[in-house]
Amino acid sequence: MTAAPPSRTAPLQRNAFEPETVLIPAGPFLMGSPLSDKLRYRDEAQQFEINLDYDYRLGKVPVTVGQYHAFIEAGGYRASDWWTKAGWSQKEQEGWTEPRYWREVKWTGDDNLPVIGVSWYEAVAYVGWLADATGRDYRLPTEAEWEKGARGGLTLADGRRNLNAVRVWPWGDEQPSERLLNYNKQVGGTTPVGSYPDGASPYGLLDMAGNALEWTLSKWAHPYRHPEDNDTNTHDARVLRGGSWFSHPAGLRCSVRNRYRHRDLPKLWVEHLGFRVAEGGSKAG
Repeated sequence: MTAAPPSRTAPLQRNAFEPETVLIPAGPFLMGSPLSDKLRYRDEAQQFEINLDYDYRLGKVPVTVGQYHAFIEAGGYRASDWWTKAGWSQKEQEGWTEPRYWREVKWTGDDNLPVIGVSWYEAVAYVGWLADATGRDYRLPTEAEWEKGARGGLTLADGRRNLNAVRVWPWGDEQPSERLLNYNKQVGGTTPVGSYPDGASPYGLLDMAGNALEWTLSKWAHPYRHPEDNDTNTHDARVLRGGSWFSHPAGLRCSVRNRYRHRDLPKLWVEHLGFRVAEGGSKAG
């Protein structure tokens, strides 16, 4: 069933546990990195134009500890309803009852920290629960949707032309610094989401570089996998986007496709890996 497009205006009322989302309007954007980018990796396609012909929304910031706690309290680890078959099997096999590091104050001592230590399976279960709890079409973003959110389309939400549609980082081409993001182990851990407003993307999305690396719906493949492939019940590696508090500048660019050398299987969980939600639009993986 085709998902209904999200409203062009934010809903007037959201539940307290719901992430705030930002409209990403239909239209083309530039995906990949230009050959002139000396920091590019081999699995980044030469920059090309791609058209996402539907509106969708992305979380303004990554999902937080407080928001994920609502999922746990609602029985997210006790019922299989929101899990994929493969995910529930993995959860039962490994005895998961919460994210890794959940009881470590460094990572969860503030409700506004990004939730980390979550596997792809847990991220998918969370968005499934959130969709049921709210009646909205929440899911994980595809890597194309994520990259458009980070770089901006050729035209922005207010109709203006994107004057830097080739940008290297979400904020532009200025080199990363402590003013713009949490990166390169300078802080030594995550920081509350939205702490670096100067590092916003053209759509106003925050933490699209640094702080927490983010799961996407997309399977990892080189070259890019066809967007209609959307089988969630596999053990295939998934694309990670955005870099983290741990990443160096090259790993924070809009086009970087993290893959942990094929170890980013859906069950992977580490201390710098989280996710943000998408809402409406395509469900292609």
